[in-house]
Amino acid sequence: MANLYGESIYGTKGGPFRPNEIFAATRKGNKLYVHVFEKKSSTLTLPALPGIKIKQAYLLKGDKMNYTQEAGGVITLQFPEQLPDSNDSVIVLELTTNAELIPIAS
Repeated sequence: MANLYGESIYGTKGGPFRPNEIFAATRKGNKLYVHVFEKKSSTLTLPALPGIKIKQAYLLKGDKMNYTQEAGGVITLQFPEQLPDSNDSVIVLELTTNAELIPIAS
């Protein structure tokens, strides 16, 4: 696990999203790591991050992912048909700003 997901765990901070039964997030530099524990549908909508822009989204050690980002900052990720790991698939969101400076979402 450490070799696979170490980048998304070691030296990171938690947040900016509060964890739940479906996902949790970590962050380091300009990257936000979304750890998906359970795929309940074909998309995952994340809480709004006003003023934050995504450059790209991709699976850690994998393919690019489709996403939309509304004007208010709400992000919707489009899952592939099969996620690489049924226990924890990591999606990387590369941002145009430092993810560590984003306040924790309420």
